[in-house]
Amino acid sequence: MVTELLSSEQTLNLNTIEDEMLQLALLEAETVGQLAALIVDHTHSEIMQAFERLSYPQQHQLQELWELNIP
Repeated sequence: MVTELLSSEQTLNLNTIEDEMLQLALLEAETVGQLAALIVDHTHSEIMQAFERLSYPQQHQLQELWELNIP
């Protein structure tokens, strides 16, 4: 695996970039279908880590989108 060849600092930077990309994808979601697609593509842990690093208003925006479209 690629991360096995990287130093811990490089791995941390790679994880940070991946997390930031996931955060951006979460914020760009406009429908519950887009959120569901992200959930399918990423583990629950990855989603929650990215979500928890968002600001409260950003978290609230995603929660409203989810609740609005899920009966």
